[in-house]
Amino acid sequence: MALALSLVASAEPSKGSWYQIEVIAFKRLTAPADQPAAMPVPRPYPPSLIAIAPGRSGQTQPQRIEQAMYLLAEDNISPRVGDETPAEAQVDFRFADLALGPKSRALLDAVKAQQSEQTELDSDQAMIEGSAERARSETLAAIFERPSPAFRAVAAEDRMLGSAARSIRRSSLYRLMLHQSWTQPITSKETPILLQGGEQYGADFELEGTLNVRKSRFLHISTDLWFVRFNKTLVPQQDWGKHPLISDFPDLIKAAINGETFNAGNRYQMTEQRRLRSNEAHYLDHPQFGLIVQIRPVEPDPI
Repeated sequence: MALALSLVASAEPSKGSWYQIEVIAFKRLTAPADQPAAMPVPRPYPPSLIAIAPGRSGQTQPQRIEQAMYLLAEDNISPRVGDETPAEAQVDFRFADLALGPKSRALLDAVKAQQSEQTELDSDQAMIEGSAERARSETLAAIFERPSPAFRAVAAEDRMLGSAARSIRRSSLYRLMLHQSWTQPITSKETPILLQGGEQYGADFELEGTLNVRKSRFLHISTDLWFVRFNKTLVPQQDWGKHPLISDFPDLIKAAINGETFNAGNRYQMTEQRRLRSNEAHYLDHPQFGLIVQIRPVEPDPI
């Protein structure tokens, strides 16, 4: 398979700040599993981490059983505009904020808008409280009705690397772990994007980490990705076949079983920095896995 893709080092033309990013990640099936013997534990995710939201509202898929139970709970299906918000009703599981997708970010924007409104209110305490509550409700409603197209998944038919993904799927040498595309503005400030792919083992994936993007004179990306080989060690302790979510979320049940029966073995890290030219596919190599990245300028579509 011709995976070696060239990089042309020339200045990036100015075509606006919005781009579509597409990423393919795959593992090598013939790579030796005994090296390295040990790797450092992955660093914590940065506080500014961004997870790609579904392309359309209502398409959020839970990644753990706890998230599925949270989404299905009647009181937590949608945020309340009133005395209680999801930010005040925290649920203790990894990436809990992803259960509400882009609405979590909208809540943060609403709080900022509310604080701005409060500075212009009369000093009378009763008026402050009443006006702040109305402003908060109106701001929340407006934001939820006009979600941002930033950091939202692109439909499969609008991806450009479909042929490369199909070649990897047909190959006996590689296994596709991730094929994802989204739109976002790119500025001089680095944006860390969460990537997760491959088989899921409880809360963990074979591939996890971040892709950072920024733009100065050129487009730049950097990666901090981990590929983990999991080893089977135990026998499942509970009867997952009778779990209430088995029919609606079979993949989550499979991941939970994997989490009980497999332990993380060798970890392999990819830390790369690359200067890119838009509209070209770029290949990042590692003995255990690989990444193909393409960034192209686009106009943001309204939701």
